[in-house]
Amino acid sequence: MAETPSGDTGTPYVVGAESPKPAATEKVADQVKGKIDEAVGAAQQLYVRATERVKDVAGEVDGLVSEKPYISVGVGVAAGLLVGVLLGALIAGRD
Repeated sequence: MAETPSGDTGTPYVVGAESPKPAATEKVADQVKGKIDEAVGAAQQLYVRATERVKDVAGEVDGLVSEKPYISVGVGVAAGLLVGVLLGALIAGRD
């Protein structure tokens, strides 16, 4: 019996030979690749839909800000004040 590179006399070692892949391993690899391809396709579709939705909302907000700038500024100030009060309460609660 031939020696392997590690010196034991188990399975013969043939230089340049590829290790055999069982059919089950190839089948599982194909299934995994298929699932990955499906996930990539779904992610791409989700990205396209999300991008379109963000563009639509941005257009609506832009129109609203152009029509009613003072209300938009007031909403921004109120939101900033609310966030500041909440963060201040959170920080004060840690002490």
